[in-house]
Amino acid sequence: MNLEDKFQELEGKEEGAHMPHVYYGDPHEEFSLRLIETLVKNGADILEFGIPFSDPTADGPTFQAVCERALENGVTPTKCIQGIKKLRNGGVENPIVVTTYYNIPYVAGVGNFLNRIREAGAQAIIIPRPQQPRIG
Repeated sequence: MNLEDKFQELEGKEEGAHMPHVYYGDPHEEFSLRLIETLVKNGADILEFGIPFSDPTADGPTFQAVCERALENGVTPTKCIQGIKKLRNGGVENPIVVTTYYNIPYVAGVGNFLNRIREAGAQAIIIPRPQQPRIG
């Protein structure tokens, strides 16, 4: 199901969307896969699939720690994309929105990266913008 269809379905039921965020690979990949499957079975409408990044400046301390643990466990953007494929092959049909910092698609080549996540089964991408320092 694509995002537009999901939002139309929810609008018809007069419901909002439940979109839990999971940074893939914390505490390990298998846990993330089982967690996402459990979220789907228990009513998640859309999945926000986070790719861990080494300097998640737009995130708070909890997500920063999660990213650090996932990276220490060897999680890479390629493993994350493979994780999306595993979810799709395992029957997860919910829309998947990838969250990543711009550095990751930039290094991979933006077009290449977008094609890879689309081919894996993601429907959208969120790239957070770090907060700008305040002057004065």
